[in-house]
Amino acid sequence: SGNDTVISNYGTEVADPYGLSLFRATDSARARLEYQRMDTFVDSARSRNALAVLDMQNHDLQTATEELHKAIEINPNFDSPYMNLGEIDVVNGNPSGAISMYRKALEINPRRAFTKMRLEQLLKASP
Repeated sequence: SGNDTVISNYGTEVADPYGLSLFRATDSARARLEYQRMDTFVDSARSRNALAVLDMQNHDLQTATEELHKAIEINPNFDSPYMNLGEIDVVNGNPSGAISMYRKALEINPRRAFTKMRLEQLLKASP
C-alpha cells in the first residue's frame, strides 16, 4: 500500500499502521503527526483509520466518523473502519447500526476472530 513507501522512505517512531495497536500508546500526539505526514504523501485508508482511533480516544466521535468515512471511500474493502464505526454506534446508543457495521466488516474479512466475537456480543445484547 501507499503507507509502505512512506514508512520505508521516512520512517516512523511511534505509528505502526500494520500493528495491533496502530501506535505506541505513550505518544499519541507523535503518532497523530506521523499519520498526518503519511497522508500528505499518500492518503490511505489505514492512516485515516488510525487517525480515527486517535480521535475516538480523545472522545471526538464526529471527527473520527469523518475519518472513517474517508477511509471507506479510499478502500471499501478494509474492515477496520467498519468495526470502528460500529463502536461509535455503540457509544451513540445505536446497537442496530453497530450490528450492521460489524456484519459488513465480517463480510469483508470473515476470518477475523475478533469481529465474529464482537458481533456475537452485540447480537446477544440487542433487544
